[in-house]
Amino acid sequence: MTNATNATNENPRDELADHAELDQLWETRQLGASEEHAMCVPVSAEIERQIDAALGLEPTTLRLAVELVASFKALAAQEGIGYRPLMRRALAEYVQSRGLPIGPAESAPAAADMTDNTAVANAG
Repeated sequence: MTNATNATNENPRDELADHAELDQLWETRQLGASEEHAMCVPVSAEIERQIDAALGLEPTTLRLAVELVASFKALAAQEGIGYRPLMRRALAEYVQSRGLPIGPAESAPAAADMTDNTAVANAG
């Protein structure tokens, strides 16, 4: 008796190849990375506080030249990250280059580089 999987693919190896190709499309962000498939979830002030605490972030407001922000956005796009995480990384690298520690959560900028959600975006 033929199962449903083999009914569409005669050779089980073809199905494995299809899965590998599909996995590759997901990994390279050719699938699932468009805004139409993303959903913005409202975050409460308490959740924002917890995210900031977990990542070792402190909300701050900073006025920057329009051109500087545009440059960070362009660089961030090249690196595939948000511009705020790139700014955090640049500031942390500057402080470290001056021989100062960035605090007990020195691994936080690496984790924060991966996060550019609404809660963290409002923080920086």
